[in-house]
Amino acid sequence: MEMASILARQILQMFVLAGLGYGLYKAKLVSQEGSRAMGSILIYLAQTDLAKMIRRKSVYLVSLVRLVAVPAVGLLLLSLLPAELNSMKYALLLAIACPVGSNVAVYAQLHGKDYPYAVETVVVSTILSLGTIPLLMACASSLWGI
Repeated sequence: MEMASILARQILQMFVLAGLGYGLYKAKLVSQEGSRAMGSILIYLAQTDLAKMIRRKSVYLVSLVRLVAVPAVGLLLLSLLPAELNSMKYALLLAIACPVGSNVAVYAQLHGKDYPYAVETVVVSTILSLGTIPLLMACASSLWGI
């Protein structure tokens, strides 16, 4: 009976998360591709241990490198370009500052790797990017004088 209740819970979670993605798409809050990516990440996330994810230090290290170290190097290198290219510099910096992409989890699963860990890196880096991207853009603005 225990296995049946676990299976029923997993199926229910899958439908709820797929419905959430569909609802956001219908409300025009995300694109169709965004809805699919979010739905797949949420389905993967439902299969992970959230408490373990929060305690796992390596997920934060990956996020630190992806959200702070790499954009800091990008900011310094883009600063070498002339001021006439500031619009391009901002666009490039924004792309550099984005969190780990959701395709990482898909490819991890396709190749038989640790996809729950990949999902954890996507989720944690996305949440942390809500703070790091505005800070990075503020630094760029003050550094580049805009």
